[in-house]
Formats: sequence, structure tokens, C-alpha cells
Amino acid sequence: MRVSRHNCAAHFSYKRKRGIMLITDFVRQIGDHTLENVPVPVDFTTADWSEKASATADLMFTALNECGGVGIAANQVTAIENPSQMCIIGIKGEKNRKNAQLRYPNESIPYPTLMLNPKILSLSYETYFPQAETCLSVFGNVRARVKRHRSVELEYYDINGH
Repeated sequence: MRVSRHNCAAHFSYKRKRGIMLITDFVRQIGDHTLENVPVPVDFTTADWSEKASATADLMFTALNECGGVGIAANQVTAIENPSQMCIIGIKGEKNRKNAQLRYPNESIPYPTLMLNPKILSLSYETYFPQAETCLSVFGNVRARVKRHRSVELEYYDINGH
């Protein structure tokens, strides 16, 4: 879960000051091999795991908020050099939540949950196709209907390792 020294939040700020920020400044796009690899689990046995997980989470929240997504995985964020198994589902900030609700009017938009080492325990048999959605890692106005399970049971750790 090494956070790159040259691609950090300060890098985002520097680019923002120089001009227009693009989604590709924050989020890896399809074709990037990092997206194809399974990230390593967060190693809770190392002394600095909490510091690294917090720094990674900060970068993930920055990318998610700047790009207007409703979820993101650590391996999508350009500033995270060696991503771990971390993801955020949901949005913080009322303005971001209202914008998401406009894009997905028939869906509930959760408040953010940061998950470390998430594992799917079970999936409902029932599936559905919500309205067309986008992916931060697919540049442009590409929308698709994605088959989703009605419910998913997960196991994960929070930022405190619980």
C-alpha cells in the first residue's frame, strides 16, 4: 500500500493550480494494467498499517469527490502506486449526494463506507438491472446497464482494523 511521493494529494493540488483537472489526473482508465491486477490485502501486522491505510483513504476520497463518483477502489486512484484491497462505497457531502441523486434518481445513494480487505460472503439469487451507470475508469459519457444482485453480504475491516 505504498503511496507514491510524487503522485500524492499535493500533486493533485499542483495540477489544479496549473489549469483544468481531468478525470484521468485522478483515476486510472481502462487499459491500465494496475486495474487488471488483484490488489494485495492490507497487512495489519505491520507497525505503520494504520498510517498507510489513512493516507490511501484520503487519496481515494479526494479522487472520488473530485470526479463525482459513487464508489472507488484503491487500484483506480492514480496517486496510489501499490494499491491494497480498499474501496469506498457511497458519497459524502450534500452537494455531491444531490448530484448523484440526479444521475441515479431511482437508486438510494449511501453515505460513504470505507472497506479494507472486503470479502463477499454471499450473493442473493435475485438480480436486477438498475438504470444505466458509468464507471470512473471508463473515460467519456459511456453508460451501461449492469446486472446487480439484489443483496450482497460482505465482511470487511474498517479504518481502525475492526
